[in-house]
Amino acid sequence: MSKAKPRGKAPKDKPIMEELKNATGKLFFLNLIFYGLAYAIGVGAFLLGWTDTLTIFSQSTISIFLFGYSTNSFISGMLWQPFTSMFMHGDLAHLAGNCFFLIIYGFYLEDHGFTDRSIYTAFFVSGVGATLLSSVLIPNIFQIGASGAIFGMLGLILGWGTKAELEEKNQIFGAAIIFLIFSSISPGTNFLAHIFGFFIGYGLGFFEIVSPEANQDSNPVD
Repeated sequence: MSKAKPRGKAPKDKPIMEELKNATGKLFFLNLIFYGLAYAIGVGAFLLGWTDTLTIFSQSTISIFLFGYSTNSFISGMLWQPFTSMFMHGDLAHLAGNCFFLIIYGFYLEDHGFTDRSIYTAFFVSGVGATLLSSVLIPNIFQIGASGAIFGMLGLILGWGTKAELEEKNQIFGAAIIFLIFSSISPGTNFLAHIFGFFIGYGLGFFEIVSPEANQDSNPVD
């Protein structure tokens, strides 16, 4: 069976802002902008007296209620929540951690021929799918964060790498296990969303629902 030939990393002298013009960069900035807007809503609620708490490094309960996902809120008509919950982070540490891995996995996919559309598909299908599936088992909590979507991107890498017999697939698998363990031990972490997101992404890659462009160097070669 033919093996995939990795394209390798982007040129070292390529400006970082050029890298950030693609899907990964847009998702990165969208996460930052959404965090700022959600925080501004919390500040506004505090100034209007709707809440009596305001912290510098974390989001207000009002913003989490509006943009996080819960089954009851979704059923009652807040249909935007499966999408906004992916960009809603509880505090700066939560935001920074997810954005860090978003950049790592997103750049890896871009460097191996995945288009903007492929990355958007993996991110949103995995993120929304992980949220909805995990809510079936834990319906009475608010879910926030891009972890399910980011695990989907990691799953896509491994699923595609397995199908294409990518040489470093074993190292990627080991990194995935370590990431899963360490990202899921914090109190309040939605471990199920990580699992569901990963397997959704894996399926997208292994069954070639999402794959690199045909004219990229990541295609199988003899």
